[in-house]
Order: sequence, then structure tokens, then C-alpha cells
Amino acid sequence: MLTRQQLDDFDRCGILRVPNAIATADAEAMCACVWGNLSRRYPVRRDDPETWTPRNALIRADPWVKALCSRAEDADRIERFMNRGANVDGIELRVVEMIGEPGDVYLVHPLMLHAPAINCAATPRIVLSSFVYRNGIRPEALYNEQ
Repeated sequence: MLTRQQLDDFDRCGILRVPNAIATADAEAMCACVWGNLSRRYPVRRDDPETWTPRNALIRADPWVKALCSRAEDADRIERFMNRGANVDGIELRVVEMIGEPGDVYLVHPLMLHAPAINCAATPRIVLSSFVYRNGIRPEALYNEQ
């Protein structure tokens, strides 16, 4: 169950980390299952980053988003993307770093734009997603113009 503070934080920011929501062993088993399914369906191998598919180019249509998704070294990157952000098509955007451990759950607004960051680890990151709606909220209401 979420606390009042967690609900308020989610309402304000559209994102919430719930540490240890899933047991680490279960998260690792889920990860192994995902990799197994990927390798059976596609030429993707867990131990070979060259086989991992790049992100869809559609998200790179805006210069700010394109720069965000690039691997270019930029001394101003943190200031530009995390502190200043940008207005893209009338929508304020800013990067929020999400750091977690196996078994942590992030609750994120379903329209939250997300982009990859350079993975400095030796293993890939895996995120499984599902839609969960707060009691009393009609899902279609989230997608209508306000």
C-alpha cells in the first residue's frame, strides 16, 4: 500500500520508486525468462551487446530529444537535460534519473516520455511494463486533451 506522501509525490511528478516491491530472486528469474524468450524469437543474445536493437528513430525528431538520445560527450549534459530541460511542442521536458535495484518498481504516468541513457554496466538493463490504474480513474481519461 502506498503512503499519502508517495501518492502526493506521484501526483506532483508522475513518477514514484517503490523499493523492494518484488523479491530480487524473482526479478532475476523474470530477467532470465525475458532473455530466453528474446533469444528464441529474435537474433538477440544477452551476452552480445551488438545484437541489442537500437531505439526507434521516431523519438529523435526534435533536436533536444535527439541530443538527449545521442552518445555525444557534452560537459553541459546534466545542466541541459536534468536542470534546465526544454519545451518541446508546448510540453515541458526534463530528465529524471531513475536508479533502482532488482525488484524495485517504478510507478510512472502512462504518458511519461522516456529515453535511454548510456549503460555503463557490463549487463543490459531490462524493464518490464504494465498498465495499472488508480481506483476510480478511467484509463481513457488519461489520453484526452484537457
